[in-house]
Amino acid sequence: MVRNCGGRRAYGVDERSKRVSYLFLVRHGQGTLDGGNYDQLSELGRVQSRMLGETWAARNFEIDYVYSGTQNRHSQTVEIVAASYRDAGLKFPEIKKDKRFNEIDSLDVLEKLLVVLLKRDPEFYALVEKTRIALKENSPNKIELFDRCMKIIMDAWINERIPDFDGMSWKEYCRLVLDARTEFAKYDADARIAVFTSGNPIGIYVKETLDLSDAKTRELIGNLYNTNVTSIIVRNGTMSLSTMNDVSHLTVDQVTQK
Repeated sequence: MVRNCGGRRAYGVDERSKRVSYLFLVRHGQGTLDGGNYDQLSELGRVQSRMLGETWAARNFEIDYVYSGTQNRHSQTVEIVAASYRDAGLKFPEIKKDKRFNEIDSLDVLEKLLVVLLKRDPEFYALVEKTRIALKENSPNKIELFDRCMKIIMDAWINERIPDFDGMSWKEYCRLVLDARTEFAKYDADARIAVFTSGNPIGIYVKETLDLSDAKTRELIGNLYNTNVTSIIVRNGTMSLSTMNDVSHLTVDQVTQK
């Protein structure tokens, strides 16, 4: 358990509120987009993770419990943060792995959606091929093309516009992600829980706190920064958003969304 008064007021935490718990959702560092495996941090993604860890360690930021998705980019991000604590002579809680914090690419959802959409939509097929080449050649427009592909896929999935899709639905995925709240409920009041995850799970938790529409949630997810910290206050099982998309630990040139 990491506990010191130095970090109590960060991310909207109010030390006067004794009977609440705090949830800090951290998106992974930037993945590899230059034709490599996105489920591996890029060099910049490692720098982003180190900057977060060093900032937290310098503040002696309090963490009682740590969770992580099981994907490589989650594990790599949290391990770099943990190393920063150890380098500063601080303890870091045991990392608990939980698949409910995984992104949809770990659930075969993306693969199944792609198969169906590629068969149904020749224009989408052409866009995917163009994107694949851009990623392989590290073209300047690779992120723009990647975003266009993901928007089409996510919009079709969220709005259930693919009748012959037999994978996990958006609603089922939301329920899966939010089911992890049962883990948090077992801890005492004033617990401080960090979760290293991806954009969709963070967006779903924000959706729950603000009662957002699916369309607004998708828009929000697309604007989340790598290694952002989104903090949620939990009172008697009710979640309230405190801060969102905080990347104050990064310099301007280190901020990315992919």
